[in-house]
Amino acid sequence: MKKIALLTLMLIASYFVAACNGEPSNGAGNEDDGIFRVMLLVNGNLGDRSFFDLAVEGIQSLDAMEGIEASYIEMGTDSSIWESTLRTVSQQNYDLIFVGTWQMSENLQRTANRYPNQRYVIFDSEVHEDRNDEYDNVHSILFNQSEAAFLAGYAAASLTESLKIGFVGGQRIDTINDFAIGFIEGAEHYASVHDTGFTVYTSYVGSFDNSALARSLAQTQYNNGVDIIFQAAAQAGLGVFDAAKATNNFVIGVDTDQYEYFIDDDPLKASLIVTSVLKKVDHVIVDSALAHMNDELEFGVLIRLGLSEGIVGLAKNDNYDTYITQINRDAIEALELAIIDGSIVVSSAYDLETSAINAILDRNRP
Repeated sequence: MKKIALLTLMLIASYFVAACNGEPSNGAGNEDDGIFRVMLLVNGNLGDRSFFDLAVEGIQSLDAMEGIEASYIEMGTDSSIWESTLRTVSQQNYDLIFVGTWQMSENLQRTANRYPNQRYVIFDSEVHEDRNDEYDNVHSILFNQSEAAFLAGYAAASLTESLKIGFVGGQRIDTINDFAIGFIEGAEHYASVHDTGFTVYTSYVGSFDNSALARSLAQTQYNNGVDIIFQAAAQAGLGVFDAAKATNNFVIGVDTDQYEYFIDDDPLKASLIVTSVLKKVDHVIVDSALAHMNDELEFGVLIRLGLSEGIVGLAKNDNYDTYITQINRDAIEALELAIIDGSIVVSSAYDLETSAINAILDRNRP
């Protein structure tokens, strides 16, 4: 695995030389040696045991394939260098450059226009809302995570003894609100079927890296009687696992099977992770790269991937089988099929006005 250091002097020099010469490089295609080259820019830090770590796993899978060289740059949290890094790698011999999250959208808008012959994929966001067709060198991907969160909400409602469940999100953005909306609607569906009620505590960290604050927010929820929390806060969400362990309460992970991340080094923490809402970023990176390699990836479009495509779902591991009864596992399977065939339509933050999102978030507050 080739991890590239963050902006070597050589890359910086090449960027400024090109800029001073006026015309920007056209990106990929400078050399045709038969190698398909892929770059992932991580606009944050690795070690979140979820979103960014999973994206790098996709790059590692590509790098292991014959005829492909796949690398990544861990850019850190200093957003002032993100666009310059993107422009720098756009001048190198990459066939496809991946970026992720809404924080890279504006950077990509400017860079994609500057390097029209370079091809990009932005995942978990779109290059420009309602104007993706104007960027014919960008493929945008959103995830229907609310569908999988709906299943998690049903599972949480089936487990709670206090009739209090919780959600801890990173920032108040559409992607995180999408998790929350699906979670709430899934719990509401359980309540309607079983003629019961419940309370949903929701908290937002305000960032994706403040694990201490996430732990504090989760601890407060647990102290108020919440007995299961769904966390969707990336690296900050690791603090929710700490709070679950400290209070011996359940937690639901996000993006990848987070039970698997903890089972070896912290079995007690792992034992409290009932399931995780999967968002298979690694699969999307591999599939998109291979599609482009075969001239099958469409650009200037936005696609959305969910249960139907097998890209979101629940982690159905030993913990899931242990904690969720067979009756409820069967019910969740049926709900999954109903969402896929359209019998159940889960709301999405991407399709709602802010007032409608807030109305859902407020429906079951304490």
